[in-house]
Amino acid sequence: MSSDVKPKKGPRIQKPKTTSTTTSAPIIHEAAVSESVAEQKPVVEQKPVVEQKPVEASIAESVAAPNAESLAAPFVDPSAVQKEKIKPEITISKMNDSFVFIDNIYRSRMTLLDILEARGYQVDIYRKFSPAEATAAAAATSLAALNFIVSKKDDATKKCDVRYANVSRPKLETFFNDVSDDDSENTEVVVMMYGPVMDAHHIIALKQYTKLKEQQSERGEKIRRKLRVSFFCIDTLVVNPLKHVLVPKHEIVPEEQHKELMASMYITSKSKFPEIKFHVDPIARCIGAVPGDIVKITRPSASSGQSIIYRVCAP
Repeated sequence: MSSDVKPKKGPRIQKPKTTSTTTSAPIIHEAAVSESVAEQKPVVEQKPVVEQKPVEASIAESVAAPNAESLAAPFVDPSAVQKEKIKPEITISKMNDSFVFIDNIYRSRMTLLDILEARGYQVDIYRKFSPAEATAAAAATSLAALNFIVSKKDDATKKCDVRYANVSRPKLETFFNDVSDDDSENTEVVVMMYGPVMDAHHIIALKQYTKLKEQQSERGEKIRRKLRVSFFCIDTLVVNPLKHVLVPKHEIVPEEQHKELMASMYITSKSKFPEIKFHVDPIARCIGAVPGDIVKITRPSASSGQSIIYRVCAP
């Protein structure tokens, strides 16, 4: 009998482990990779989605119902801001000039009230003029707010019209047309100016006094207006010239005493007197002398103690 004989299995021979010189890459799990990438990316906050409105709707809402912040904030004009940027700085010299001008307005007004009171005008109601009013007047574009009218103490029909104005030469001819011919002889106009008194003002003052009226007298004769006009500079009237130590006393002799005075001095005509110029002489302007008036001047004398001379006001 034949039988299959199976060979016996011998012991297993283990193969030696071969070490490779190349190093294998480490195994990285997907979870670890995702965690590291998440740590490196910055966290971005999600903003709520705002529904955008059409432009027409937003404009209509802003016009119909303005918010509280826009109502509370003051309106700023862009042109004003631009002017403020280019506005020059106020220097000390400009401030001093304004202070001097305010002081001149106040002091010249007080001097003018003294001069008018010496002429017999009632000026007590205007004595309460304060420096604050002078400051407000200097800040304005015109000094017309300082104008006033006073009347004589013994005759209310005679008035003095004080005007603060800087009249240009072309307007001088028509500046006094508002005074009618009926009131011209009883009216006196005093003009307070910023600038100096020049020859043009002397000429206008003489023209207004010698100007003829439109209406004639009953005999058909032409009558002069005899409007008395005086121009004064604000800067030079800060001190009263009548009270200066070097200025003698000036008085106007009443007209009814002219003949008696001339007879006592053996003078037959007023042209024989020394002259004092009408409106050109500042003292004649202050006392209100007009052509034909005789002015009495009293001055101290070393020999007699007192010296009196007479002058006639001439154009």
